[in-house]
This record gives sequence, structure tokens and C-alpha cells, in this order.
Amino acid sequence: MKQILLSFFLLLGFSINIQAQAPQSFQYQAIARASNNLPIVSQAIAVRISVISGSPTGAILYVETHAPSTNQFGLFTLEIGQGTVANGTFNTINWGANGHYLKVEMDETGGTAYQDMGT
Repeated sequence: MKQILLSFFLLLGFSINIQAQAPQSFQYQAIARASNNLPIVSQAIAVRISVISGSPTGAILYVETHAPSTNQFGLFTLEIGQGTVANGTFNTINWGANGHYLKVEMDETGGTAYQDMGT
């Protein structure tokens, strides 16, 4: 009987401490390609990420920029939520409220003339 009560209280204690938490960032990887569809290799680029709520044309909740460099294959990695904030606050996004979409824009020269890469 004591073991059953002890087990019950341990489970109750664990269930009280378990909480779902939204991530503070997440990784995004892509291959940067020039307008001729060839990979942009070993070069600094500029990327702008927007988090959009509800639909691809919905309200923009958050925007950040990154200045990654590509590797020998054109691959780059971003930590979304850790970029330079242009608008909004990443940790206040209610991820459970709606579907969310990422809009990715890139300037292959590393400037601010972003081209829409898709949502």
C-alpha cells in the first residue's frame, strides 16, 4: 500500500512539473542558388525571414535578418529566432493559435535587395 501511494505521489509530482514550452529558436537549412540556378558557393549572402500567421498572406508576426556564408555546396544554416530583429518578438509568438508560415527572402550579394524565395 505504501508503494502504491508513493508511486502515486511521484507521478503526481512529475505531472505538475511537466510543461510544454515553445522553442526559443529553430534551425533552417537551404541551398542558396543564383538566378541561373547554380549554387552560390563560399559566399556571404543576406536572408530575411518572416513568420506569418494563419495563411501565406496573413499577418506578419515577426521578421529577422541573417548574414550567413554558404559552404562549398551553397548550403547555409540559420537559427531562426536568433537573427537581427526587424519587427516583432519571437518569444511572444503563440505557435498553438494558428498555422504559421515562413517567408524566405534572399539577397545573393549580401545586401538588402531581397528577392522572395517562397513562403
